[in-house]
Amino acid sequence: MTDGDESKPKPEPTKPARPRRAARREEPPPPRWVVPAVMITILVVGGWFIIQNLTETSRMEDCQMAGRKNCVAPIDTSNMH
Repeated sequence: MTDGDESKPKPEPTKPARPRRAARREEPPPPRWVVPAVMITILVVGGWFIIQNLTETSRMEDCQMAGRKNCVAPIDTSNMH
């Protein structure tokens, strides 16, 4: 042994490799853009229905405020007996 050998650290023993598990066949997760795209689509469609409802309500109120009595489309009663 020489003085140079004592100052060098001893290498640590390597850990044995773990055995690999059998690979599972799983579906890959959906792309990251799917959930936000679905949420945006739902918001757009819901917003469109709300705007349509508010527009129709506004027209009805404007008609009634003008004093007209034929604001609603006539109801077909010819099929009633």
